[in-house]
Amino acid sequence: MTGETITVHDWVAKAEMDWKGALDLAQRRKDPLPDKVVYDCAQCIEKYLKAFLVLHKKPFRFRHDLTDLRRRCQDVDDDFQLIEDDAILLNRWGSEIRYPGLSAAADDVKEAIAAMKRVRAFVRAKLGLR
Repeated sequence: MTGETITVHDWVAKAEMDWKGALDLAQRRKDPLPDKVVYDCAQCIEKYLKAFLVLHKKPFRFRHDLTDLRRRCQDVDDDFQLIEDDAILLNRWGSEIRYPGLSAAADDVKEAIAAMKRVRAFVRAKLGLR
């Protein structure tokens, strides 16, 4: 992490912006943006995992690797093994989707939204949030 103090609240606030963005864009019928939706899903979970690590004063790199972040969280709390499949699914959309060569389809959006919802609820519970 960088020298400034970034709090759990800061990470959660950014995660919630990605949460809202993904859900809002997923409702878009005219000119849909599936790549942006799945990217926001991955970004939301990345920030929630980082919030958990900040809470437990565990270091992490500023990278878009949900599998690594999930493993770091599991080092603190074994329950994080329960979200492994969702982290793997969302990790696909964390970085490469921003560039040509990979595109999301409607089914990908549905899967990403569902995974995001599950992981968000899981991590929020671990953070003591409703």
